[in-house]
Amino acid sequence: MLSTVWEALELEKPLIVPYTRTLSRMLSDYVVYYCVDEASSLSRVLKNVLSNEAFLNEMRKNVRELRRVLDARRRVQMQSFKHWIESINSGTPETSLW
Repeated sequence: MLSTVWEALELEKPLIVPYTRTLSRMLSDYVVYYCVDEASSLSRVLKNVLSNEAFLNEMRKNVRELRRVLDARRRVQMQSFKHWIESINSGTPETSLW
């Protein structure tokens, strides 16, 4: 699932994903979720998306914003990781990465 998310973000395609706590924490309100336990949930979401151009445009905008947010988060995490590696190299390792 996550590789599909990254591909969609790279191509700036709207995302419709199954609701899980992990995806919800990662993707927040930038995507549309469906319930895997409810047979008609995905169908309902798809009908809404395909019949509502304004909603589809909003989803596209959300994906661009999500990509920006995740890129910023990645930069911060990489900087923290770099700092942590430098602390190891200096002989005074930090105990926490984040």
